[in-house]
Amino acid sequence: IGGAKEDRTPDLLNAIQALSQLSYNPKNKRNIKKLFASVNTFNHPNAFSTFRPPPKRVQSPAKLLKRTQMTKSIYSPAYLKMREMLKAEREKARLSQALVADKLGVNQTYVSKYEKGERRLDLIEFLEIAEAVGFDPLDFIKRLQDSK
Repeated sequence: IGGAKEDRTPDLLNAIQALSQLSYNPKNKRNIKKLFASVNTFNHPNAFSTFRPPPKRVQSPAKLLKRTQMTKSIYSPAYLKMREMLKAEREKARLSQALVADKLGVNQTYVSKYEKGERRLDLIEFLEIAEAVGFDPLDFIKRLQDSK
């Protein structure tokens, strides 16, 4: 019995290797059943004759580099200050959220969400808001930098 077990080892390894290379989908279901049958009988005609290790995964160079953690700007004190300044600029221009939204061609909730910090602004959106409210974006950024 001991000798028979040693003879079956390559078939078992081949079946395990083949199973590891198959992803489950309905088309592979029959192949998986055949492989289990070959493991159980060890004399299946489709058994693989050589064991091939799975391909090694290569990490991309970007993942190998150690990265520094950037702050989540939406939660930073600088972003809070920016939101406060945007709201102050809108109020200084005596504009409601609805009027700014109309100028931007969006819903009023858009203005509310970026003022409350529920929505993050990108640079293009910031420039459009500056134009709609009527303030100089460069001056705004300088004042934001000085307030740090």
